[in-house]
Amino acid sequence: MKPALMNYLFLHGCSHTPKLKVFVSHNVTLTKEEHLILNASGKNTEEYLTEIDHGLIYCDKCNVYFPIINGIPRIYKGVEQYYNIEELKVANNTLSEIKNQEKVKQSFSKEWEELNYDDNLIWLWTVDSRIETFFEEIGITDAEVLKGKLMIDCGCGSGIVAMNLAARYNLEVIAFDMADIIERAFERNKSNLCHFIQTSVFYPPFKPQLADLVYSHGVLHHTYDTKKAFMSIEKLTKPGGLFYVWLYGKKKGWNRIRFVLIKTMRFIISRLPTYPQNFMVDVMLYVHLFVRYIKRCLGLEKVQYKTRSQLRVSIRDKYTPIYAREHKESEVKKWFYEAGYKNVVRETHWKRTHWWIGSTDLAIRGTKK
Repeated sequence: MKPALMNYLFLHGCSHTPKLKVFVSHNVTLTKEEHLILNASGKNTEEYLTEIDHGLIYCDKCNVYFPIINGIPRIYKGVEQYYNIEELKVANNTLSEIKNQEKVKQSFSKEWEELNYDDNLIWLWTVDSRIETFFEEIGITDAEVLKGKLMIDCGCGSGIVAMNLAARYNLEVIAFDMADIIERAFERNKSNLCHFIQTSVFYPPFKPQLADLVYSHGVLHHTYDTKKAFMSIEKLTKPGGLFYVWLYGKKKGWNRIRFVLIKTMRFIISRLPTYPQNFMVDVMLYVHLFVRYIKRCLGLEKVQYKTRSQLRVSIRDKYTPIYAREHKESEVKKWFYEAGYKNVVRETHWKRTHWWIGSTDLAIRGTKK
């Protein structure tokens, strides 16, 4: 964690400026481009020259303490169960319990264990095509507009989008997720402008109206309350800033039947203990491989996973999350308008990358008034 991150933090239920205590740290070197963009943005480059490996973010007046472990702030209810640190007195007693938080955390931590970063693949994308799709998602054609801006990636998963945007375009990114994949993402990150935090979409520990871009792809529908999560993160968008979400839409036709079948199996598999669940994931993997083989023989398969690990991530994403909600376009657009957004649009066709042509899923963005 860079000391600069403290400029953005706000601890829920605490009215004071959080403090930082450093136990272990090391120096880092900024690139020439990072120096230039930070200076141009009026930011203090000194705050980016140190990586804090272990420390505390706290408020002694409110008796609130959160650890920095292996370079990552851990700011969520229940963190005291996992880190035995003498200085960690209370892991924020101002945070409320989040329904099934631990089940969701475990599910996606296990899912992302299957990811092989060296494949340079994420889902069905290469890294380059994923970044190209990101540009279409937020509606820009020139990456230069990202320089010096601040983006919050809400539910960053593998962190591939966040770390590559920061490294390639000098966009400052705060990426957070509850899953333990955040540790691998932090280790892979090469940009000093990309920050990682382990925290929840229900209590993002940031100042309101902070970011030029708040981005959440395929995350909020995996919580117990999609709208509540939506409203928690939209507050981070500054006036004139862009807010983008991608959610499951209501399926139609054959995809409706397919979704119901998957939903039925998910209800069973997501509630199994670890070893039976792992067994069922393997069973479903081979079921999908067989179905894909038949479809390929018939010339019906539209997409192909390039590696076994990539397919296994997809299988876990289908069958192990305890929540996977569908929503209507009108419903989600209403949330945007209620939160004070304008120019709310839904994209259904990416002209450059050709993803989601005719998809019922919801890629929606709006500008904060």
